[in-house]
Amino acid sequence: MRIKRRLLTAAAVFLFALRSGLAAEERPRPRQGDLKLGETAPDFTVKDVTGKATVKLSGLKGKPVVLIFGSCT
Repeated sequence: MRIKRRLLTAAAVFLFALRSGLAAEERPRPRQGDLKLGETAPDFTVKDVTGKATVKLSGLKGKPVVLIFGSCT
């Protein structure tokens, strides 16, 4: 029973990793820029935390915005 559970867990982890890798390939590849301190950030659009609405950076002009780039896993 333990071996079966371990195999199912390993298969689930493998499929999740495979799916995550495929999803990453579908996203546009980030490009390295040459943004300098004090320059205006390029405009972009992302989904909000609920995933239902989109938020455009230019729509937040004049409001405090914190951008965090990196992995949260």
